[in-house]
Amino acid sequence: MKSDLGLGLVQAGGKLSYFNNTDPKAYKDIIRKAIRDGLRSFDSAYTYQNADELLSSVIKEQHIQREDYDITTKIMPLPTFKKKAEVCLKRLNVDFLDSLLIHWPTQDEALLFSTLKTLEALKEEKKCINIGVSNFPFTLLAKISRDFEINVLERAYSLIWTKEIDEAKLLGIKLYCYAPLGEGLLSGKYRRPEDLNDNRKQLWVFRYPLVYNQLLDKVSQIAKNHDVSMQEVALAFSRSACFDKIFIGVSKLNQLEIFSSKLSLLDDEIKQLRELADKLCALNSTDNIYEHRW
Repeated sequence: MKSDLGLGLVQAGGKLSYFNNTDPKAYKDIIRKAIRDGLRSFDSAYTYQNADELLSSVIKEQHIQREDYDITTKIMPLPTFKKKAEVCLKRLNVDFLDSLLIHWPTQDEALLFSTLKTLEALKEEKKCINIGVSNFPFTLLAKISRDFEINVLERAYSLIWTKEIDEAKLLGIKLYCYAPLGEGLLSGKYRRPEDLNDNRKQLWVFRYPLVYNQLLDKVSQIAKNHDVSMQEVALAFSRSACFDKIFIGVSKLNQLEIFSSKLSLLDDEIKQLRELADKLCALNSTDNIYEHRW
């Protein structure tokens, strides 16, 4: 049975990752344990370097049938989109993808239009079941939805990024979430950029330490009330938004423990957290958690 939780593969070698990448052998062990623990949903991308091969290798080793797992992957909007999709299929050793998404938007309308047409063609060729976009702001998503049947939106969502989720739900499409733990910041270990030794120290929340730490204090308080970790509170908050899939990235074997969390928050706790999260996010004027100027 497929879970609403899945493994995000960016830390296997993503060029766009804010993390220090995990050693391939160690990451293969992570995938292996995730599968043994029952995870059957995976989020990859063309830019995640050897993630596809690692996943394919472990699936073959574990004798998992294609109908028993699903793969979402993402490709940047480029003239070579179709060629890259074929590369992804080959690397993953599959005939089709469950969801194929445009990884990031582009200001080049002609390129975006042609890429969307390519997506439609790949779906007609049965190279993918669902087509969609990732990291698209709501205004652009609503615009392209008038001309194209978008099945999926994948976007960051956590207590450090709550923007536009309510608007996206109005479109009635599948919603996939990544980074529900706020790129690890919601563990409470990283209250200052100096606490980090990777690119996460560049994340925008550190420009607003007062509000950011108020949020972490509330997460910590709720975690103590439930006798759970702060990460479990963060995940429970993202789950309360009712995403179709939630992808969690991990870099160590013991971090897979988060997938077994059954925590549900009280309505009042969700409300308190959402108010603080929205207060923090209102300080950021961009349309994505990484402030990419696409």
